[in-house]
Amino acid sequence: MRRGLISWSKEEVPDAAMAARVTRTQELMRAQNFDAVIAYTSFARPSAVAWLTHFVPYWNDGLVVVFPQGLPLMLAAFSKRVEPWIREVSRVGDVIMTPNLGKGVVDMLKERIPALAAGKAKIGMIERDELPWPIAEAFDQGGLGAALVDFTVQYASLRQPADASEIGLAQRALAIADKAFAAMPAGVKQASQLLTVIDSVARLDGAEEVHLKVAPDLASDAALQRLEGDARLGAQHAIGVSLGYKSVWVRTMRCLSAKPPASWAAAQAWFEQAVQKLNAANIAKGPEAAGLAGRLGSWTVEACIAGAPLSIIAYGDATGQHSVRSLSDGALAVLTVQADLADGPWHGAATVVLGQGGGKARLLAAK
Repeated sequence: MRRGLISWSKEEVPDAAMAARVTRTQELMRAQNFDAVIAYTSFARPSAVAWLTHFVPYWNDGLVVVFPQGLPLMLAAFSKRVEPWIREVSRVGDVIMTPNLGKGVVDMLKERIPALAAGKAKIGMIERDELPWPIAEAFDQGGLGAALVDFTVQYASLRQPADASEIGLAQRALAIADKAFAAMPAGVKQASQLLTVIDSVARLDGAEEVHLKVAPDLASDAALQRLEGDARLGAQHAIGVSLGYKSVWVRTMRCLSAKPPASWAAAQAWFEQAVQKLNAANIAKGPEAAGLAGRLGSWTVEACIAGAPLSIIAYGDATGQHSVRSLSDGALAVLTVQADLADGPWHGAATVVLGQGGGKARLLAAK
């Protein structure tokens, strides 16, 4: 279950910004003759629905249906008592509570799309192959299967480039992460003493989700890991924070030591320069190692392109460079690197807006 206050600040995300996202979706739907588009939301995959409606679930799951005209409709497997809250935090038309999401959508679509009964409807589904089986089975049994077309590629193109509201939320998320790092106590010996402070400060400042990874002793193991228990901190250690705010996720890293080696500052300077060279055309190549006083061990570029908060777009490791997906100019992305320096391992992460037309990327800072 998520923690933290999930609300809708129309100063951060104006109604007009949400309306523009839906309008773009509907324009593409009409151009490609879609009668409806369906998006699934859950605790683990909230992002597609959040981009369309601003809704982020604390628990359970739901489906949003977008028609070529009008506000999106939401079907939710929640109790009736949360319906007022859903309406308060979401830009939707009707909210339908149903214990059977799949059947509820099928029944509603049959009412609203007469062509469905004749087998002539075209229904888009974002991440069709990722649907939970109970919903997919209900779609199939209800006769929706033949009409269902995967809409994932279209959706990914719609939500890029990032709009001003999404970028602003990312900057706010970075400010929360910076505040949490600044609150870390000095001179502690156990990883839990740092992680608990970061988590509590970030959540109290509005983060809806905080994922923490730590390399307790860089001298013995550079790998960042999620701790189930505790670990003693070495002289040099690293902490990574992935943080969600209003369904926009960022990541930032800190390498920590009472006596930071000079190579860390040089690596950070190299990293900031490398980040700014990223754009849609060269994203598969990742950061340039030129200028790094050491070896670039591994890197990943991630972005939100569907239901998951972050998906891998490209990565590099000992086996080479690998392109998984593509991004557009102006997309919001996260770059994470591990470098092997003369003084040992170093980790870095940054949230960026990819350069436009081959230009420089914009390294986002806290706001």
